[in-house]
Amino acid sequence: GLAYLHLRAPGSSAGLCNGCAGRLHQVRGLRHSARQAAASEGATAPPSTEVLEKVAAGLAKARSSAENRISGISKQLKDPAEAEVWRAKGTGLNAVPKGSWYKGMTQVDVPDYSQLGDDGMPLMLTVQLDPDKDFQQNARVCFKQAGKIDRAIDKCAPLIEAQEAELARWTAETEKFEGLRGAVEAGDARAEREVRRLYEELCELNLIKKPKPKPEEMSPEEAEEAALRRKYGKDVDRFMSPGGLEVLAGRSASANERVSFELTFPNALWFHTADGIPGSHVTIRAPADEVSEEDLEFAAAIAAWHSKARDKHFAPVMFCQGNQLRKPPRRRTGQVQVMGSSKKLDVRPALPQGQGE
Repeated sequence: GLAYLHLRAPGSSAGLCNGCAGRLHQVRGLRHSARQAAASEGATAPPSTEVLEKVAAGLAKARSSAENRISGISKQLKDPAEAEVWRAKGTGLNAVPKGSWYKGMTQVDVPDYSQLGDDGMPLMLTVQLDPDKDFQQNARVCFKQAGKIDRAIDKCAPLIEAQEAELARWTAETEKFEGLRGAVEAGDARAEREVRRLYEELCELNLIKKPKPKPEEMSPEEAEEAALRRKYGKDVDRFMSPGGLEVLAGRSASANERVSFELTFPNALWFHTADGIPGSHVTIRAPADEVSEEDLEFAAAIAAWHSKARDKHFAPVMFCQGNQLRKPPRRRTGQVQVMGSSKKLDVRPALPQGQGE
């Protein structure tokens, strides 16, 4: 017979018993207090030579960044006088008689009303033409070029002013910092606070890289838990049976997939709540012929606990061997097809004391 099982793992997790959890919280609290004390001691200690050098380098980087931005923006600008030349060309083209234009004309001399000679008459200005455009059309091109230059100036001028102000600010901070160095070495508390303020600000602006905090030391229990998480992946809970066998339970669709098709041995037992009850995939990591009756009920109780039947007095759990599991076609993550016959038993949903909620 074929059985299709769709997994929707309930929001349970295998944690620690209340006593263990209390002790673990106490240990974590002590470690947190120690870290706070160390941080407080570090905050009051004078800045090291390394910190002083980092602040100096950060200030130099801040000045250099402002200078580079000013240079980059300035390259986008053209001389305002160039806009006036374009306007003079446009005005002069509009003053030239239309009848003197012919197709293919490449240049023309026009009056430049912005420059007058000794006789009070405008000087002449040579204008290069688009040979396919008449005087008025070429004039519009000239006015357009003048407008582009004006708009660039209007847009970039405030940006340059802001960067110049930023450069002035960091230059002043640098001069101030140079005066603080000697005071810090002499133990001046006010100078030390000011250097630390600069250090933190430069770190926030990513002008200084803060050293990565050292990883917290883990207790043996936490280290073992982390090692198992790396071994079996996220959302896979691990238990030890009375016979000393590993029992794994998935807590999400992807974790169930991993338990069923990667972590279940072909000759091992696989468990799931029966009668269409959604629940987790559970396996005993040992050959089926090495599993005692006590270990079998142990794993079945975990499967019942990690299911929608958790609050029932008893729940039906089916089990089969790993080599009976298949991936059905067009399935969703968490669906498993069981080939052949399976067995079923009724168990009380439970997690082993000290190994779960």
